[in-house]
Amino acid sequence: MQRSDYRPKGKEEDLTETVSKKQGGTTGEERRAEQQIVGEKKFRQSSRMQEFKRRRWSTRPSVLIDQSITRKTIMTSICTVRVSTRADNVKGRMLARRYVFAYRGSSAPFASFGRSILSIRRDQVHSMEGNHEASSLELELESFQKQVADRFHDLSAVNSEDLLSLSWIRRLLDAFICCQEEFRVILFNNKALLSRPPLDRLINEFFERSVKGLDVCNAIRDGIEQIRQWQKHLEIVLCALDSHQRTLGEGQFRRAKKALIDLAIGMLDEKDSGSVLAHRNRSFGRNNTSRDNRPPGHFRSLSWSISRNWSAAKQLLAIGNNLAAPRGNEITATNGLAVPVFTMNSVLLFVMWALVAAIPCQDRGLQTHFSIPRQFIWAAPILSLHERILEESKKRERRNASGLLKEIHQIEKCARHMTELADSVQFPLIEEREAEVRQAVKELSQVCEATKDGLDPLERQVREVFHRIVRSRTEGLGSLTRANNPE
Repeated sequence: MQRSDYRPKGKEEDLTETVSKKQGGTTGEERRAEQQIVGEKKFRQSSRMQEFKRRRWSTRPSVLIDQSITRKTIMTSICTVRVSTRADNVKGRMLARRYVFAYRGSSAPFASFGRSILSIRRDQVHSMEGNHEASSLELELESFQKQVADRFHDLSAVNSEDLLSLSWIRRLLDAFICCQEEFRVILFNNKALLSRPPLDRLINEFFERSVKGLDVCNAIRDGIEQIRQWQKHLEIVLCALDSHQRTLGEGQFRRAKKALIDLAIGMLDEKDSGSVLAHRNRSFGRNNTSRDNRPPGHFRSLSWSISRNWSAAKQLLAIGNNLAAPRGNEITATNGLAVPVFTMNSVLLFVMWALVAAIPCQDRGLQTHFSIPRQFIWAAPILSLHERILEESKKRERRNASGLLKEIHQIEKCARHMTELADSVQFPLIEEREAEVRQAVKELSQVCEATKDGLDPLERQVREVFHRIVRSRTEGLGSLTRANNPE
């Protein structure tokens, strides 16, 4: 045979040739029967292969692909795939490839979900393997977010009459103290993580803001003392127009009018009342400007603890400066602790802003911007309260007030009404006018009593807030120092 005619024999020809050699030649019918046997054999082999593939891919588990799967979750899922046979190995690679594609295709930011941010990691674990439970840290952080939200939901549920009252301010400070204590416990339970970046930077920034909050607490205590000075003028009016007196003469009204004028001057801003105060005698006695070098119009008690050039508006601006929600990589790098740090920063800023809005302060200003993403479960009540307080400050009768506290507004109304009555009376008093004066005195007495009963507990709470901030800062800085300088 020539080389050009050579051709490799196929499997069918080999089988046919073998049969022919054994039988010494075959007819055409035998050859067709042999080919039919070979075809059936190939068909059975192909059918078994298809059945194997069908069974192999029909048994793979169904996996819920979550668009927010993190890299840590992907690696965990890859490591937990069982590799026992070649088919299991192929299946594990396919599952891992699907998770990687899901992670790369996710473009939604970490904080863009309507649910609690800290619950996402738990949902990721449960979506892949239902038998995994969330860690105690995740449960602790999620509980902290929920408690903050619940407290501020209760504060925002009040009506417009009770908003910014002494009782409401005390509830606000109670909520802050509870949040501060829970945050301190979280830091204490995770002292080993505080020195790791970027958490160390976030903690230090929070402590710097808390120091500025201490200055606001001092200014609020001075504002409470100023309200007490106004209350003394009210007591003079009540003493002069005492309802137990038989008759109200011209001398009693002159004394009441003088106290009301002093009260009105004291409730004006210091910059507007300076020139007037320099030329008036105090209703308690002498003019003290000759005994010291204080400038005219100085209406402070000797216990005021802030400097003359201190500004509440600038202090609030410093607290809120560079305050932004944590990014996804910061949350991942800090095991979620960046979220409660941002929460406490926002709570601190709002509480200090509300105190400055309600209580008389030096250089008050309410133009503080709150940039809180509404995806946080506690953002809605805080932003709602912020809007309501701003609307209250824009009302005509409250626009030039020294403070938005409800009791201050009541003092102003009662004092204005008493001044109008004192200016319009004629002597001897007729019974109708005398009854009107006594009714106004009764209302003024109720306002004075309510203010007196609320100021002392409020001052104690402000002092408690001051000490809680100091203690939390001391413990936190101590933990950071010990972590950075282990012995």
